Amino acid sequence: MRRRVQAFVVAGGIAFLTASRPSPAFVVGEEAITVVVPFEFTIGDRSFPAGSYRVGHRVGPFQSLQLSSEDGKVRMPVLAVVRLPRRRTPDAPKASLVFDKVSDRLVLSEVWLPERDGFRLRSTKEKHERVIVGAKD
Repeated sequence: MRRRVQAFVVAGGIAFLTASRPSPAFVVGEEAITVVVPFEFTIGDRSFPAGSYRVGHRVGPFQSLQLSSEDGKVRMPVLAVVRLPRRRTPDAPKASLVFDKVSDRLVLSEVWLPERDGFRLRSTKEKHERVIVGAKD
């Protein structure tokens, strides 16, 4: 009986420690880029001014990204819809943000991290142009 209680306490402790560990942080370094966006843009229904932004990939069970402005005024998670496999060709996207230009509106549609797969945030069904803004070196 005593062994059962001890086994139960140990198992409960392990379950508690596993469930209570903090979620993984946003990874910096190779999985984050800084991009100077020279125009106003939107993500979903939110508008963002032109400026310098940092985009990092969150390590975890969901493909989410973190967008933050260099001045710290903007910080928001961005949920990726699809992971895009990196093409191993010379014309493969480098670290960059891809915007869909519909009329006069620019919408963030893809994020490409260095030496990683890309992330599609949305698909534009209307006729549009692609505008690519490369990451700062």
